[in-house]
Amino acid sequence: MKSMSLNDICVYIPAWFGAIASLFTGLLAYECSLPMPVPMPASPMLHKDATKTKQYQPKYYGSILEHIPILNILYTKIVIPILTLFIKAITILFGTDLGLATNTIIPISNTYQTPHLSSPAVESGLITAMLMAIVPAHMMRSVAGGYDNESIANTAMVMTFYLWCRSLRGGVDYKSGQTLFWAILTGFSYFYMVAVWGGYVFVINLIGIHAAVLVGLGRFGPKLYRAYSIFYFIGTTLAIQVPVVGWTPLKSLEQLGPAGVFVAFQLLAFCDYYKVKKKLNVVQTWKLRVVVFAIAALVVFGLAGILDRHFGFFGPISARVRGLFVKHTKTGNPLVDSVAEHQPASSSAYTQYLGDSIVTIAPIGFLLV
Repeated sequence: MKSMSLNDICVYIPAWFGAIASLFTGLLAYECSLPMPVPMPASPMLHKDATKTKQYQPKYYGSILEHIPILNILYTKIVIPILTLFIKAITILFGTDLGLATNTIIPISNTYQTPHLSSPAVESGLITAMLMAIVPAHMMRSVAGGYDNESIANTAMVMTFYLWCRSLRGGVDYKSGQTLFWAILTGFSYFYMVAVWGGYVFVINLIGIHAAVLVGLGRFGPKLYRAYSIFYFIGTTLAIQVPVVGWTPLKSLEQLGPAGVFVAFQLLAFCDYYKVKKKLNVVQTWKLRVVVFAIAALVVFGLAGILDRHFGFFGPISARVRGLFVKHTKTGNPLVDSVAEHQPASSSAYTQYLGDSIVTIAPIGFLLV
């Protein structure tokens, strides 16, 4: 670095951040493909301390190759033993499996073993990172010398998504401090995203939608509540400090959705607390939720009406969002028509950025996948 000038550093920044973006995209795919921990009844064959608490064991789904006739025999009889031997060799050399194996509790001789790879998570992560690295739209913003805000914004975006998913690892188990740690990192990563690019609106809305969908799927619990509440509080508080953003996260109509999810989480947490305290049944719990949300809706809409009518607190929908509903010449969407990376990639783009030799042998890679 000492021999590099400031100009050299500026030239290489897109390439550096492009590589980091590919890495975080692979980590995101890995995180989303991990086996889901499921409760496992304590066994007397486990360690004596293990029978005192509910155990969690990753549910092994395996690779898709295990479900294809003929290939499943080759995969289970040849590939898996080779990969397992490879993992054991790595463990012996480095003292760790580098996260390539799933730590599964096996009630044999009171020991912990790792019989399964984190499949298909490892394959998903590697393939996703490789695909991200050669997507033309991403390559346009990660070529050395082609600096643009999006050159670092892409990295900030996928990093925030990865940290958010990482904060939810472990299902509904929340006793460890990892949720707090990763949620705080997610909030700071979102602040970084806000500082570098106006596309942060997409990030906060997507995370808010994801959290709301998890509630609809019956996954609301202490871990989700803590993760989203900490992320939203820290991220929004820091975002307000950015001069060009200010109070927009609380005044802009397209950002009120995530704020509504935050408020709804507080109400759900209160209902769950009251349910446990008063030992309410299912019917009583739903009645409580209806009453609490109805009262909260009246209060929120009343205050919002007063603030907007007398102080003009809430701003209109931004021109970028309104543009989504304006008919345009090519595709009917001005955002798609006006931005180069939104256009379909041409075959010449691969030749330009990868070269003739790589493009020629690229189809061979699909055979390996």
